Amino acid sequence: SCGNINWDWRDKCNMCGALKPELQEPRVGGLGGGFFDRQDPSDRREYNSDDEEFDEFGRRKKKKRAKAKATQDALTRLYKRQSTRSRSPRRR
Repeated sequence: SCGNINWDWRDKCNMCGALKPELQEPRVGGLGGGFFDRQDPSDRREYNSDDEEFDEFGRRKKKKRAKAKATQDALTRLYKRQSTRSRSPRRR
């Protein structure tokens, strides 16, 4: 690593003490090339951010409403609007 040329019989560099490249353990990494990737799902920590107001980038989260409730509210508004319209007879 330091650039010093050593004799063949040395296992370590006499200047910096680093091992020969042949004696160093090869680095085996993850699929993306990182040396400390955690590929096993059990290594990950569970984190639920549903209760927080902001996401991980600092943006305000939108409120999620249940789809069934939103549909029911829309139908209620539609029926209410139809019942308030005048019901005059149709002209021919």
